[in-house]
Amino acid sequence: MDSPDETKEIAAIIERLEKQFPDVPPPEVASVVHAAHSAFAGRPIRNYVPVLVEGDARQRLRSRSTEL
Repeated sequence: MDSPDETKEIAAIIERLEKQFPDVPPPEVASVVHAAHSAFAGRPIRNYVPVLVEGDARQRLRSRSTEL
């Protein structure tokens, strides 16, 4: 289960990536972040999940940007 802090961190990641990828619609950025986050569901150690989610989502968004 996500802690309130982790939920806030995921929301902050979405905001940062929306600014970093202004050409990607905000709902798509949120979807990519949530998809990356869901890959860590049920994992017992949560300390680094936001960092890993942000890196994965950024990589996915970069690859989408190069496809356009």
